[in-house]
Formats: sequence, structure tokens, C-alpha cells
Amino acid sequence: MFENNSHSHSLKSNYTQTLLFENSKRRKEDIDQKDNNFDFLYDNDDIVTSNNSITAIGNELSTEVTVKKRVIPILQQVTKDNINDLRTVYALTFPLTYTSDFYSDILNIYPKELSRVAIYNNVVVGGICCRLEKKSLRDIKQEFPKTSTEYGLSFTQQINKLNSLKLINSYSCYIMAIAILEPYQNLSIGSELMSYIINYCKNNENISSINLHVHVKNEKAIKFYKKYGFYEKDFIKGYYYNPNIIPPDVYYFQKDLK
Repeated sequence: MFENNSHSHSLKSNYTQTLLFENSKRRKEDIDQKDNNFDFLYDNDDIVTSNNSITAIGNELSTEVTVKKRVIPILQQVTKDNINDLRTVYALTFPLTYTSDFYSDILNIYPKELSRVAIYNNVVVGGICCRLEKKSLRDIKQEFPKTSTEYGLSFTQQINKLNSLKLINSYSCYIMAIAILEPYQNLSIGSELMSYIINYCKNNENISSINLHVHVKNEKAIKFYKKYGFYEKDFIKGYYYNPNIIPPDVYYFQKDLK
């Protein structure tokens, strides 16, 4: 499903420079306007110290702090008109490149509601793509919380119990990829994409969990997923075969919805 990405560094440099040149003025004007109206939202994680200097004002000390703004992107369905923009985003943010079949399946096979691009200032700056995976009976039974009185249930009784909880025809929403272009990270665009998927899945009674793989060294992503209730379900050694990814190990994360 992956290809080598030998040109990603030069592509990233050229695209990022062009993107910043075209949008820096619009972005500054937009944020300045929000400053003037005092009408913006931020998370605690978005507050960063702009410099380490402390300025004395009278008998008080003042630390200059920059509050990174939370922008609200437009989320749109992935279509043939924006699929190449999504491909560019993924090429710039991942160490591996997805094949053409990956993008073809997003357009033609996977549920269209489970993939979205994030648009800010008329530019695709991020995206999330998911697919549905049917859970096996073994998966469902492993996740099903048993009480001491339920261990004596027959197989038929267990099936009836699971069926009553609408878990027999249960699916997992698997997040294949989520990424935001570097200049637009820490603006809560990723949160908008993740919240969209979580809300969609919660409103679908056949989806009982959301799952994904995350590299063991990607601490920023791990923190982000845990913020939304994901937990480590498994550790997979040697998941990646690409020599550029060291170590090749991942965590398998899950968020329960039932």
C-alpha cells in the first residue's frame, strides 16, 4: 500500500514555500482581525511562550506569551476535484507515500462520509481518511465485558446477548491516515477532523469502536489520540518494512464507542 518517497523533501520545501507565500498575508489578516475582536478559542496545549524574557513593569513581572489561535476549517468530502490536494498533504507529512490504489479506494470503495479534507483560506491543509472493518465474533467477545454470572452462558445464549446489544453486526472505523500541513499544525484543525469522525461514528449504531496504528516514537500523535479517549490495545513489532522508519514498531490504539 506504500511507495518510496524519495522526492518528498524537495517537494515539501517547494510546496511549503509557495503555500506560505500565498497564504501568510491572508492568515495574518485573519488572525489579526480575531485579535481585534477578542473572538477566538484556544486549548491549554495551544498556549506557548513566545520568548524567555521577563519584563519588569513597575513592581510586577510580565511574561510575553503568544496564544496560538484555533481556526475553524471547512470540512468537505473527498472528491476527484480535491484528491490530488489530499495526496500532496500526505506526501508532505508522512515518511511513506500511499499508492494510487489507496486514493482510488477512498473515492470508489470506502464510505464517503468517513473521509474529509480540511480547507482553510481556500487551501486544503489537512485530511482524514477511514474505512470500515467488520469485527469478528472473536473480537466482539474479547471486548464484551463479562460479569461473573455470564461465564456460564452457553454459546447460543452468548450470541443472543451480543445480538441484544447490537454487537453482532459490529464494525470498527479504522483511521488510515490523518495529517495536517506543518504551517497549520497546532491550530486545532486536527481536532476538527477527529471530532467529525468521532461524532459520525457515535451516531452510527453499527460502529462500536475507532482504531488506528501509531508509531511508537510519535509522542505528539500519541498524546493527541489519548486526549480523545484512545488507549493502547496492542503493540506490534516490525509493523513497517521500510528502512527509513526506525524503529518499525507501532501501537494499535482503540476508542470504544459502546
